[in-house]
Amino acid sequence: MKTSYQWSLGLFLLSAEVAFGCSCVEDLTVSDHYEHSDSVLIVEIIGESSRGEDEQFTYRKWPAKVHGQWKGRFEVVEHIYTGTYSADCAFPFEVGRRYLIFVENVARRWYQWRPWNRERLSTNLCSGPLPVDSDNSSFRKRVADTLAWLEKNGS
Repeated sequence: MKTSYQWSLGLFLLSAEVAFGCSCVEDLTVSDHYEHSDSVLIVEIIGESSRGEDEQFTYRKWPAKVHGQWKGRFEVVEHIYTGTYSADCAFPFEVGRRYLIFVENVARRWYQWRPWNRERLSTNLCSGPLPVDSDNSSFRKRVADTLAWLEKNGS
């Protein structure tokens, strides 16, 4: 009986997989998100995402239309990038919805040596994205507070 138990336990341990999940370091303020971002945008997701990968990342590329912009100014914003899985803190955009997002231009850091280098604006769950058109009163208040902060402090 003991041998059967040991075999079962051994097989279980050998078949176990390591699970990873998104873990944001801390709950940041609007000021913190603003400071760590290259730009703040209100975007509407206008189409389904496409999946891509390169030497650095696997990503989802969402077609987007900009309705507002603070901080860094980008002349052309056609897509917003995020991860592909919950483990890499991918943000679950929905087509037809608007979001207030803090973005980083990852092209500046990872792709500056590429001849096709353009803006590659990326966001994730930890960078404080908010659905602008949410029915949730908590989200609506956070959006209103964030917009008020941006109007007062943003450039």
